[in-house]
Amino acid sequence: MNSSSFESMRRNLRNEEKKDTICLTPELISQIPSLLSHFEVPENESILLQILKSQDDPEQYGIHEYLYQVAFSETDLRKHKAQAFLIESTKTKSFPYLLFSNEESIINLIHNLETNRKCAANLLCSIFDHNTHRNFISISVYETIFSYISEHLDLIPLLVSILLYCDEFPKDIFNIISPIIVNLLNQPELLVAWQAMFILVILVKAEIPFDTRIIIQCEERFINSIDETVIYTLLILMKNAPEAPHACLNRILQFANEDCEKLITESLVILTIFSDSWNDNEKDVIATQMMMLFYESQKPRTMGMSKTILIVGLLFAIDRLPISDLVFFNKVVEMIDVWDNKYVLLAISTMVTKTQNVSPETAAEMIEILRASRSLEDLAQDENQDVSRFAQQIINSILSPETE
Repeated sequence: MNSSSFESMRRNLRNEEKKDTICLTPELISQIPSLLSHFEVPENESILLQILKSQDDPEQYGIHEYLYQVAFSETDLRKHKAQAFLIESTKTKSFPYLLFSNEESIINLIHNLETNRKCAANLLCSIFDHNTHRNFISISVYETIFSYISEHLDLIPLLVSILLYCDEFPKDIFNIISPIIVNLLNQPELLVAWQAMFILVILVKAEIPFDTRIIIQCEERFINSIDETVIYTLLILMKNAPEAPHACLNRILQFANEDCEKLITESLVILTIFSDSWNDNEKDVIATQMMMLFYESQKPRTMGMSKTILIVGLLFAIDRLPISDLVFFNKVVEMIDVWDNKYVLLAISTMVTKTQNVSPETAAEMIEILRASRSLEDLAQDENQDVSRFAQQIINSILSPETE
């Protein structure tokens, strides 16, 4: 590169400094080989990086290919410089991931994990982050990767990158990665062990089957944690547990009474999912707590309607809706004005029917409250067939007899 060209580039860099990109002219493209041959020069390195940042598609100038060879050379003294550059450049959209999406490159990077861990791991993560396919290497290579990760848990981010797109994996992939999960669960450090649950959640979302009994191990390990992230991950996982978490019931009820909306929501969902599995004593405990939460949710600046609808649905599911409670009933009826949910309608019907058996006078008041609602007729025409059917049933079986 002659001095005038170099000075011109420096001026361009200063002009483009704010947006950290550079105008890719034919002249600059022609200078890329020269820049690469002396990439260790800070200004050349800066120009090359800005070239990459200016591209929205994988680069075709051989920048990554050249630096890859240098980075993993046994003799090139510039290898550490090249590795540092690649760690930065693989974050750009111009990273040519397809160039490295093959068994030869992946196996070479696996071998380099021992001596050039940071750069090799970064490249592997970037390849799997960018490439949505997983069939460019064989299952045996994946087994090698997973086996290495199991022995080196600092590489868990690589497993997460691989599982990011897992449609092409065989459904029994869990058998290959289960040693990693077991190893993580046995780690004494809580936030290291937590990563086992994080991986299981990924498998759940990807609909990859696994032995759900491992969720029970997670319950035993993490249920008493005070870390919100750990608890939230556990609650998401517990929705897929093979059995009701009887031993965790008191803790779940505590989470349902937290200030954190996502913990409240997941706790109420879990209690509802296993509604048929709670014994009568447990249902009574749940109902008592839910009634307290219900009235708490009516106060200003609380979770409000979304929390209330979950509570009503849970009370209906465990057959513990209050009878002859006009305040509760009125609040539930108010929901149909803003929420076309079939469980609200089922709760209304159930409460009126049961109250009629013990207090006809109170039931009559309930019917008048219901009759004052203007939304019931609209819900009978709702696009949701379940909602329209239940609304019509209330009109026919509860309201219509009153008008005869």
